[in-house]
Amino acid sequence: MLEYERHGDPDAPTVVLAGSDGAAWAAQIAALSPDAEVIVVDSSAAPEEFAARILDVLDEIGVGAAHLVGHGHGGAPVQWIAAHRPDRVHTLTLLCAPARSGSPEWDGRTDLARIVAPTLVIAGAQDREVAPEAAREAADGIADSEFHLLDPGTHLVHVEQAGRVGVLIRRHLARSGPLERYRSAAVDVGMRMRRSVLGDAHVDRATAQATEFTAPFQDFITRTAWGDIWARPGLDHHTRRLLTLAILTAVGNEHELDMHIRAALRAGMDPDELIEVFLHTAVYAGVPNSNRAFAMGRQALADLGV
Repeated sequence: MLEYERHGDPDAPTVVLAGSDGAAWAAQIAALSPDAEVIVVDSSAAPEEFAARILDVLDEIGVGAAHLVGHGHGGAPVQWIAAHRPDRVHTLTLLCAPARSGSPEWDGRTDLARIVAPTLVIAGAQDREVAPEAAREAADGIADSEFHLLDPGTHLVHVEQAGRVGVLIRRHLARSGPLERYRSAAVDVGMRMRRSVLGDAHVDRATAQATEFTAPFQDFITRTAWGDIWARPGLDHHTRRLLTLAILTAVGNEHELDMHIRAALRAGMDPDELIEVFLHTAVYAGVPNSNRAFAMGRQALADLGV
């Protein structure tokens, strides 16, 4: 049985992290998992054998092509796959990885010109295991590749500068197409759901008020809360409305609660159901919060003429 770690959404584009264990990749797993299926594979085998193992893992999980990220000794096998099996590669990322492996029977420099996948090369300025010049050699040999030298940064630059490395990798994957299409699809689903629950007027106001600073949060909430959680088939929308009202009452989030009260009433919710939600919440989460919820409900009924 093949050994590997699997994280994230199995229906999303697949990213393979090769050459370090899950602990070293923890920050990148966290950063990539919301939008991708992340597979972590490590091996001490020779490059071609390691490459075969990666391909076997992809076959086992039913994935044709993936985004390949290789760190250190994991760089050689993903280079080999990109050169010899280009049909299995969406993008290639080499992280503190030389063009030439330490294995005497494999010299990846002869394969660099064969690589056609969009390629990102990242090096650490203080890397004593793979000198920046060695990483640069790989970038120079791959047509139209992108090179970044991170300073400070040792061989574990993906741990030491996890944020910067994560941004570079995510941007690289997004530019390739499949991951961006997946994100766009999630935004489309989320926007339709958001409008159906909150109404066009509210959503139009929120999007119109978005700035360059707040736009990432609008994208995040549309994809995750609305495109994922609210779109799940396990609960109908009416039940999710009741749960949301109860939770917002319990935590005292008045702004969101007022918004959802009004959205629920506009959608035709019986005011008697609001009464039951607020009474139930009073017993289990506290009278003051429910008292405030009743006040907001009363005002919303008056404003909406219900």
